[in-house]
Amino acid sequence: MENINFNGKNIAVIGEDRENTIIDGGQNGSVVTFDSIEGTASALSNFTITGGNAYDGGGIYCSSSAPTIKDNIITGNVSETYGGGISCNYSSPIIMNNTITSNSAIYGGGISFDRYTSSVIKGNNINGNSAEEGGGIGCFTFSSPTITNNTIAGNSASTNGGGIYCYYISSPSVTNTIIWDNTAPTDPNISVYFSDPFLNYSDIEGGWEGEGNIDDNPQFTDSDNGDYTLMETSPCIDTGTIIEDMEYCGDAPDMGAYEYCEEECGAELADVNGDSQINILDLVQIVNLVLEVSTPDYECAADYNQDGQVNILDLVQISNYILNP
Repeated sequence: MENINFNGKNIAVIGEDRENTIIDGGQNGSVVTFDSIEGTASALSNFTITGGNAYDGGGIYCSSSAPTIKDNIITGNVSETYGGGISCNYSSPIIMNNTITSNSAIYGGGISFDRYTSSVIKGNNINGNSAEEGGGIGCFTFSSPTITNNTIAGNSASTNGGGIYCYYISSPSVTNTIIWDNTAPTDPNISVYFSDPFLNYSDIEGGWEGEGNIDDNPQFTDSDNGDYTLMETSPCIDTGTIIEDMEYCGDAPDMGAYEYCEEECGAELADVNGDSQINILDLVQIVNLVLEVSTPDYECAADYNQDGQVNILDLVQISNYILNP
């Protein structure tokens, strides 16, 4: 139960476990404040940030600073004006890999960028936030954040811009991002007023002009229960674009906050019974599996050619291996 002000210190404050290491502002102002020209060495990571209630920036308030805000859960915070979860003005923070959910404000329920702010916002899951304008993200007055590989879904606005609201000469650059299932009476996913947002290689419900953009259900695993990872049939897999030296699985980066990577087999291939030997006993179990007589515990290892199926091809290849080790 506390409220933290970094006061210009270049220190990293790191929690042990973001699910259980909680900073609760006790409804007494912003939970964490960066307003003294902090740089990227001033870092906050691995916490749940909650219980903030402030005029500006319920969870985290950034002004004239450039901190690193990474790997946090930012939830249950309220602002009377800007940024229920995070508010940034005259700032350029790095905001990465956070879950920003169930925050509220007048402008920018999840995050607000205002007045010459040029943040890097990457890999965040922004869902279930609410505002009058900009339920997920609000970009205001000369702000130009770089928004890459985020999932902005299930947010709401009472007027316009349930997902993103861009106001008065703001120019966010949005890439590899999913903007889906947000709600508002006007422009539920993206709303623009005298602004010039640039969006490409993103999945935007209702569509949006830009290179590589799609308008297809992203097929979240279980968004009703907060799981915004992608199902293996998602159209967002391998449809993003490479940015700098980013890591990804497959032929190209995915859209959204969570890269889909097929799980590697945890057992040694062909060692179906898990006895650290590859012999006739393994072959018998694969025969049983192919004939659907039984299902061995190490089915992954039985898929010798890793094509997602256990069939006669695996049987032949493992037989050849046993005969010609």
